[in-house]
Amino acid sequence: MLQQIQFHVHEDERQQQNIERALAQEIRDNYRLSISAFERFIPTLADLIKKHDSSVSTLLCNKFGELNIINYNTGQVLYGEHPKQEVLSHYNAYIARTAPISLSSDNEKSVSAMVVMGLGLGYHIENLIREGRYQHIVVYEPNIDYFVCSLSSLNWRELLNIAKERSIALYLQIGSDGANFAKDMLELKKHIGVDKLDFYKHLHNPVFNNLESKLMTSDWHELQSWLPARNTSSISESYLHQWAPLKDDKELRSSNLDEERKNNNLVALKKYFPNLYEEFVNYEPQQWAPSANVDGEVYLYHMSTNALFSSAPIDDAKTNFKSFASKPNKDGLLLSYKGKKLKGYLHYQLVEECESVLKDVQEKQSALPTQVKSIIQFGIGSGYGLNYLVKEHDIGMLFICEPNRDFFYASLFAIDWANIISSFDDGKKRLYLNIGDDGSNLTNDLLIQFQSVGPYVLANTFFYQSYVNEKLTDAVAQLREQLLVIIAMGDYFDNAKYGISHTLWALKNKVPFLNKRVKKLLPTEVLDVPVFIVGNGPSLDGLMGTLKEESERAIIISCGTALQALHRKGICPDFHAEIETNRSTFDWLTRVDDQDYLKRITLLSCNGVHPDAAALFGKTLLAFKQGEASTVAFTELKKDHGFTTLNFSYPTVTNFAADMATTIGFNQIYLFGTDMGFVSDSYHHSKSSGYYDVEGNELYDYSANHAMSLAIPGNFKPWVKTKYEFKVSKSVLEQVFASSSSEVYNLNDGARILGAKPLKQGNVLLVSAPEMKANAKFALNTLAFTSEHNDWFINEFGNRYSTQSLIEELNALTGVVKKTFSTMEDIDEFILKQRDFIVSSFQRKKSLAFYYLNGTFNYINSMFSKLLNLADEQVATRAANELSAIWARYVDDILTIISDDQYGQDAVSSLSGVRRQKILANEFSRSPLNLQMQPAHYFISSPLFDLAKKGAATDAKPIVINWLINNEEVKTDASVCNIAMDVAQCVGQPIKGVTVLSPGSFENPLEPLQANDLSRVDLAVIAIMSGLEDVIFLQKYTQHPSLDLAFLSQFTVVGEGRHCYGGPDFIIISDEPLSEKALVLKSGDRLVLMPRLKPIDMRREFISEDEYSKRKAAKVNQIRQARGQ
Repeated sequence: MLQQIQFHVHEDERQQQNIERALAQEIRDNYRLSISAFERFIPTLADLIKKHDSSVSTLLCNKFGELNIINYNTGQVLYGEHPKQEVLSHYNAYIARTAPISLSSDNEKSVSAMVVMGLGLGYHIENLIREGRYQHIVVYEPNIDYFVCSLSSLNWRELLNIAKERSIALYLQIGSDGANFAKDMLELKKHIGVDKLDFYKHLHNPVFNNLESKLMTSDWHELQSWLPARNTSSISESYLHQWAPLKDDKELRSSNLDEERKNNNLVALKKYFPNLYEEFVNYEPQQWAPSANVDGEVYLYHMSTNALFSSAPIDDAKTNFKSFASKPNKDGLLLSYKGKKLKGYLHYQLVEECESVLKDVQEKQSALPTQVKSIIQFGIGSGYGLNYLVKEHDIGMLFICEPNRDFFYASLFAIDWANIISSFDDGKKRLYLNIGDDGSNLTNDLLIQFQSVGPYVLANTFFYQSYVNEKLTDAVAQLREQLLVIIAMGDYFDNAKYGISHTLWALKNKVPFLNKRVKKLLPTEVLDVPVFIVGNGPSLDGLMGTLKEESERAIIISCGTALQALHRKGICPDFHAEIETNRSTFDWLTRVDDQDYLKRITLLSCNGVHPDAAALFGKTLLAFKQGEASTVAFTELKKDHGFTTLNFSYPTVTNFAADMATTIGFNQIYLFGTDMGFVSDSYHHSKSSGYYDVEGNELYDYSANHAMSLAIPGNFKPWVKTKYEFKVSKSVLEQVFASSSSEVYNLNDGARILGAKPLKQGNVLLVSAPEMKANAKFALNTLAFTSEHNDWFINEFGNRYSTQSLIEELNALTGVVKKTFSTMEDIDEFILKQRDFIVSSFQRKKSLAFYYLNGTFNYINSMFSKLLNLADEQVATRAANELSAIWARYVDDILTIISDDQYGQDAVSSLSGVRRQKILANEFSRSPLNLQMQPAHYFISSPLFDLAKKGAATDAKPIVINWLINNEEVKTDASVCNIAMDVAQCVGQPIKGVTVLSPGSFENPLEPLQANDLSRVDLAVIAIMSGLEDVIFLQKYTQHPSLDLAFLSQFTVVGEGRHCYGGPDFIIISDEPLSEKALVLKSGDRLVLMPRLKPIDMRREFISEDEYSKRKAAKVNQIRQARGQ
């Protein structure tokens, strides 16, 4: 059945509006008359209508001027194209195949009743009342929306009057799913004397289907004790439509199936897909069986209900495919980064520049091209849609995913698989079949397939869903979510470089890694100790008491930002888990502001953890994390190495902790604060954590920066909100728990997590003792992790990966990317050359080029691939030349970084201002500064200036902030920091002394907010504390819509021919390279080498015009107060 709305409304919007206007008065009249009738005859239902406001389904006027019901969440209609005709036909067919139920009775005159399961639009109820065959009609309809829709499709006033005239008793059980059927019928028998029941199931739902089965197979004696089986699967899991036509047993027969075609197809499967052959050679359908008409057209019918999947399989498949082919859905999975934290990474700067080239480029056709490089087809049904696809289009790579084995089996009778498979083999094209997978392996399987041809192909892959089913749609959505998260985490250049650098640091510093033999090394009494995995979800606030009470009997692993919440509540975890490669983790951790506390904790992390974060803890234990370039680069050295690799440690730190705990083999795991969802937009994490101030107010608007609109089933509540990353995280947790023997308990009022039993905190009962926990901690630290293989890895790494070979390959790459494009063939050839380059590098096994560049190559190839879909070759080649020039500059940047800073550490920061205040406050408490300003009348007190002067001795040597108001000469004394307002003062001569260069005025709307004296003085204090000599400090700026971009461009000349280093919100320029020690400042900021200074480097963040106006007004007030005005 074609249920999507586009098949039911007119293509011409005006025509559709005319049709709706023609019916509008009738709909209004019906509704008005129906409401008045229920107020008179059944006032309880009138009250129900008035109170009901949570509608998901509503009325639709279709292109034929007939009414239907549409679910506006899914965009699917309930009935076919002609609802009234179809409903009445369905009713007659159903009644013809059912027999009445006889109730034992002493009545002289028989009293019969009709039980109807489902109201929908109610056309069958109208028919029953007008026929007058039954004096008693019982209607169960659990969906109140449908009843409300029937108020407009029927004239209930007329029907209720007819019923009254004919003494027909109508029992409308609205909101009831029929679970009380037995009780209701006993009452009718007792009080009315009903002795015969007819029944009609109009709609499918689990209770109706269960009741129907009982009515079909049981007598009244058995029916009296019937109760619904509540553990039945949902309709979507059975692939039933809620309403579906019935199979005509005379027209559709299994004897009409083409057995010869099936056998030929099985021969082909045996040759090309032997596993599928073994599965289907003697296959027996489980729920859906194939049947065929005399022409051999294959229909699928549900064996227990006789419902058809489609009443016109070939026509429906053709209509659906034509609709897809006219406006195909293509996924852009490899594209932009929407976050803020990593915007300064070289890869994401490349992304931004490339997207600026393509932002106005339109793809050439809305229709599916004849030549299709890659397509993923979800669902095949009987297979006819696939037939149209391969007959009309030349597909380079076809990935078919059909989770329903019954459907694939039916397709063996319907289409010529043998020909389809052999055509792919003859054309040396790719055909991948994923049959019967519930979605758990789909993502990994597709990634493996795409990896072999280049994941950039995903950016130009079409997604074709051949039928609509909630389960299939969920599988598609889940696949997209997982691919988006995995690709967003993908190992582009920066992440790979820092991951490898940090892993090398860990190996050299003898940090232990998770032992491959861990389960054999740990005794049962260790694995029996419960593990508390503590996330920072809002539920943590209500679980603190239990956590504290049981802390001596369970191993506590805090995750990410949960550590701050535990610290505030006086709870010290045994282990703390982090997974970020970037340095922002260090910023969060320093906000705990308790070094002794951190030193009591052991850090659990993956191989790319930042050394600065690890240094804060008493001890660090690591595990290799699958999916990281750094992991592959090291584990490739020896496949059978002695360390364990975690396979499900993405996308959140909670996933890492759960993967670690189950891999080690702990038998009991309790989840605290791992909500994976939100009850409230403003209550998204524990209020004891760093997302809130001490009074529980948000430090920043989390919901404005995170899409939190998804609804998923709750652990204790029916539904909770979530965001994509958490939904994927939940799905990955479910995979881990499904493959583990651990007993997992979910204590949170967040998302339901399959494999984790809901458990109220009052029911937590631990039998372990404190000494058992102490022994388990000792065993984890001494047996579970080892550094005995570290030296071997370091030596082999040095032997395998040559920096000289890497530089030679990068030099060769500069020649490849400096290309001029004249034709589409040039673009296609360029993509293949780049793919050949990276694959060849991997096969040579002499350098790290593949591991550093594969992710970024996939991105850049995806951008060039998009150009192949442009209609205008001139536009395409012009864009290709622009992209090539950008890419060539970035390849030069990569070469510079590898040559000068291959193993440098990451310097990304998050909320650096908060971290800086805490670190500098400690520094100033030990050594206050006697800060002064020249000229004195230009005095202004900034936050860091005040912090520095707190408790300063007046006889201490003064440190001077020297304002160069009128282009005075720079002072080079070590106790002076200059503030210059003119770029010209910082170019054309060697750098002497320390200078903050900050031109402009924030009061000018064409210039940024940071061009103000408070920000200048704060940066001057950081410069003074840096201990650096002969350097220039530049601010990074907030970009607002009206900013003149020339303001950012003016600084590039300052960096020309000099060494540039990036900090979180500033840049340092030096004539000489800085030492490794100098890269970490006393403010806690870390610097990273920049290959060149670009305008994009000067930008700190984007803000809207409204936000700019708010911040500007606040800054004006702040400066007035600082100047005492």
